[in-house]
Formats: sequence, structure tokens, C-alpha cells
Amino acid sequence: MDRLYTQQFQVTAGTAVAAPMTLAWPMETARLGTITITVPDGHSGLTGLHVLYLGTLIVPYRGTSWLVANDAVIAVPFNDEVMPVGMTLEAYNLDVFDHTFYLRADLSNVVAASPVLIVAPQASASLTDDTSSAVTTLTSPQASEGGDQGATADAAVDAGTALAPVF
Repeated sequence: MDRLYTQQFQVTAGTAVAAPMTLAWPMETARLGTITITVPDGHSGLTGLHVLYLGTLIVPYRGTSWLVANDAVIAVPFNDEVMPVGMTLEAYNLDVFDHTFYLRADLSNVVAASPVLIVAPQASASLTDDTSSAVTTLTSPQASEGGDQGATADAAVDAGTALAPVF
């Protein structure tokens, strides 16, 4: 954890499940390790919380259920890159008192991927000026029988047909 982003989300009493309150949770482009949610004593199962990233429900994971708790601290590993405006909170509160959810996000720098070097087997072979003979050698039945390689390739190109590979 390099940086800690916190958010308090106070949900007004009487907020219906069908019309939850919504709050944007701005961050930065970074790697989000863990989201920690604190639900203080008193919520008593009358409140529910969604955490969404780019419109996709991430807490609770999938489905349409809500995170419903009382006197709980819940750590949710995310371990992925986030953008500044992607995180959103939704909550309802069926109680007669306002309730607050407390959230923390552990952010760290995005680590650039290591470059990968892919070496093709043909990379070490030298290219010839006569590429048609190389193609014919790989694709022409006559090439394996010692036939006229250039003529076969040229005839196939002129006819607009492809030569079948010979293995």
C-alpha cells in the first residue's frame, strides 16, 4: 500500500432499495489492492451497500444482492488497475436513522509490464532475393520432386490460385 483513499457514505433514513443513493468515489489511475468496508454497530441489517467499478458490481461479487452487515469490517481484495472516475457506491437505508458506511482503498503505482521478446525461428535465417523460390519450396509439390520451382509459383500466382502446403 502506497496511498490510502477513504470515503464516508452517509445514507439518509428511508432510502428505498428500489431508489438507492449514489456517490462517486474518485481515485486516480493506480493499482487497487484491497477495499475495506466498515459497517458500524447500529445498521442492524437495515442498510445495504453496492460497490461498482465502471458500472459492474464488485461488492458483493456478482448478482443483485446487497452487502448487509452490522458491526463488521470487511476486506475485499481487488488487485487490479482502476481509473480516476470508475468507482461508484450505492446504498439504501430502511431505518429511521441515517447511517454511514466507511470505506478505504489501498492504492499503489501501476507497474509497467516487462517487455517480452519473441524470437521467430526464421529470424536467424537470411532472406534471399528470390522470395518466390522460397515460397515455392515450401508450398509446391514439384519443389520436393526437383521440378521447376519458379515456374510453378509463377503459374499459381498468374492463375490466382494458392499452392497447397507439402509436409
